[in-house]
Amino acid sequence: MAGQGIFRGHGAPGKVVFLFPGQGSQYANMLRDLCNVERWWLNTFKEADEVMTPLLGRSLTSYIFAADDPVSMKEAEDALRNTVITQPAVLDRQCCPPAPVG
Repeated sequence: MAGQGIFRGHGAPGKVVFLFPGQGSQYANMLRDLCNVERWWLNTFKEADEVMTPLLGRSLTSYIFAADDPVSMKEAEDALRNTVITQPAVLDRQCCPPAPVG
């Protein structure tokens, strides 16, 4: 099984980890579901919006989060291919909360 990237362990379960690859893996509405259930993610996007809005002319989340209609999704996907948008979008989703100690 290890040859297929499947690993089995024994003992107490470990911590949950979110792993987000770098540029090229971004997509419209990424992390939207997490923002709806985890306040930390929502606050991170709000902070990114405060920093990036003056630089981009509109909020970073307005590029990332799109309505579910095909036109809006295509516009968001196209914008996320622009490095000026992609770099802060990828950085924002890689800023994970610290794991609790204890």
